[in-house]
Amino acid sequence: MEASEIIENLEQAKGHLMWIDEVIAMRIGYRKVGGDPPSWFSPNGARLPRAPYFTLSLDRAYEFAQAVLPDSVVAVAKTDDGVIRAVVEGGPQCEGANKAIAVIIATLKASPRSA
Repeated sequence: MEASEIIENLEQAKGHLMWIDEVIAMRIGYRKVGGDPPSWFSPNGARLPRAPYFTLSLDRAYEFAQAVLPDSVVAVAKTDDGVIRAVVEGGPQCEGANKAIAVIIATLKASPRSA
């Protein structure tokens, strides 16, 4: 899936999207191995029960940002009127349904790979 498609889906999301978590995981080196249920392996080979919740967890969203843009500065905040915005060094301010989603959108928009 292209970065632009991920961004489009996340900008329309109202919250956590597990299928996008899987797409994001594979984008940064996680592997899904068939079966019912499938097994997941992190980039360092650790076995996981599922893909990390990148669109729910701010820690996981930050992990994604650092995998895509190592050592970049990430900022995220909720305004007084409830709007959640994030920016990744060198990129535009982006809004999301939650802080994790805003960070992922900002990361993808700041990444030269998504241009």
